[in-house]
Amino acid sequence: MEHQKHSMVELFTTSPILSQIVNKVDQLAKLNRIVHQKCDPELAKHCRVANYRDGILVLTTNSPAMGHLLRFAKSTLLTELRSLPEWCHLKSIKIHVRPNPLETSEILSTAKTLSKPA
Repeated sequence: MEHQKHSMVELFTTSPILSQIVNKVDQLAKLNRIVHQKCDPELAKHCRVANYRDGILVLTTNSPAMGHLLRFAKSTLLTELRSLPEWCHLKSIKIHVRPNPLETSEILSTAKTLSKPA
């Protein structure tokens, strides 16, 4: 087991591609925590950082209603994030709505049940 652990650490530190992936994941996780701290708690439950590239932050949410609320909060969030030295180069925030597949299937199942003749 110790040999495997050593090999994994060695793999992550010697492979430039894996190292970049790990750094990107760390960056997104950190940014996700910051976004959640800056957002309204109820809104934070429904959004997450999907990507950050070329100064563009992409947030996803699981419902159109939350997407709408995020769009209203976008300007304030952008200003607050830009005030942090590490995110001062942030140009814009994009909002994408990505419904949870499980929630969608539950909604479709309920709709089918309701539409069946009695």
